[in-house]
Amino acid sequence: MRGCQSVVMAAIGYSRHFHLFSTGGRQHETRKMLIEVFKKSASEPQAPSPIRALGCSVKVSLKMLLHLHVLVALLVGVHGDTRTYHNYTRETGCYAPADSTLVKSNCMDPREPRSFLHCISLCSANEWCRGVVKDAKAKCYYYSPCSYLKLGSSCRPEDTEKVNVYRKPGNVSVMTGCGAGGKYNPGNKTCSCQPGWSGVYCDTAARSCEDAKTSGSFWIDLRLANVVRTQCEVSSGEYKLHAFKNDGRSYHNRSWQDYVRGYRIDDSNFWLGLDNMHYVINRITNTLRIEVSFVNSSYSLIWDYQGVYITSAQFHYTITDYLTMQCRGNPNSFCGYNIPKCLIPGVSFSTIDRDNDPDLLDDLAKTADAGWWFQDTSILFGNKLICNPLGRLPSELAARTNKGKLILPGLDTERGEYMKSFQHVSMYFYK
Repeated sequence: MRGCQSVVMAAIGYSRHFHLFSTGGRQHETRKMLIEVFKKSASEPQAPSPIRALGCSVKVSLKMLLHLHVLVALLVGVHGDTRTYHNYTRETGCYAPADSTLVKSNCMDPREPRSFLHCISLCSANEWCRGVVKDAKAKCYYYSPCSYLKLGSSCRPEDTEKVNVYRKPGNVSVMTGCGAGGKYNPGNKTCSCQPGWSGVYCDTAARSCEDAKTSGSFWIDLRLANVVRTQCEVSSGEYKLHAFKNDGRSYHNRSWQDYVRGYRIDDSNFWLGLDNMHYVINRITNTLRIEVSFVNSSYSLIWDYQGVYITSAQFHYTITDYLTMQCRGNPNSFCGYNIPKCLIPGVSFSTIDRDNDPDLLDDLAKTADAGWWFQDTSILFGNKLICNPLGRLPSELAARTNKGKLILPGLDTERGEYMKSFQHVSMYFYK
């Protein structure tokens, strides 16, 4: 009897191996069947050892064959259309090819498990794992909910990349912490998220400035005309989407392609990209502001532009028009200059390798050592450049040269006492 019991008990133990792949009551039925075999074998007369062992093997084999459809269903669960795995819910995940980098950096944390079963086991033992993802090559990842990876009915026509997402069961009641620097509230067992993050576990990154649920400043990976990292500021329901920032200490003399796609040097020096600016103006907001920031709050200078329109690449991103322009400065003398000249209707964008400015004699981008919408004003002002917001502070330039100097209408960037507290100049869209 013990030999037969050991065979059956081995089979029962083997059935436990399929625990993670079972669905509904199939696992329970299979193990129940094997236990019944064990009970019957224990009550039957004992035969001589070799015969008993053979009879036991036949009996177990017959019983296993009778329930073969159950075991097949368990095995098929690995690659078939079964909807749950150890209470993990499977859904089809989808994303646009253009978002591939964002998905892999924000939604899928690669693991090195021995098997898919092992991957789920690792996730189950990790309280922060929200599920697992299996791609077309059967590679396993931890899954984090994020806006770039859609699930089920949320898929859009452009989301042609597909993966299987197995979401872990559970809820906030078992949570003891929060992601992305969020603060856990033990009283109501919820998370207070940092700016730019949302979701029960603060694990969903904002996809736009408008997605932010908390006031503050944060960096996001925006997919506009192309993917670019930029800064958002949210306060009292209003937001700013930064188009550029320059602290006067970095070199912004970039190629046409860099200015079209956007670039980032550091937190104080970046450019959103002309393609993305065109996208924002046409689809989100056409109100923008150029602001000079100072450490000393006694100084301020803001130029507001309403109804701005920028053409596409075909027409060199020309500023065609804007409805109004208003200056606000402290002191008021900052606005006593002819300041609209930073953005001139009818002027195209120029760079070191693409001369689109209206000056027939000089290449103003070379003089500026940067890109911008440069206007030839030599007849009126005797100075080829009256605005170069992407230039550098005089202290950063070689002695006795003005090439590449930061020029802002209304400010004396060389001798003005206020320049000691200059922080940066920026342009941003606001809504």
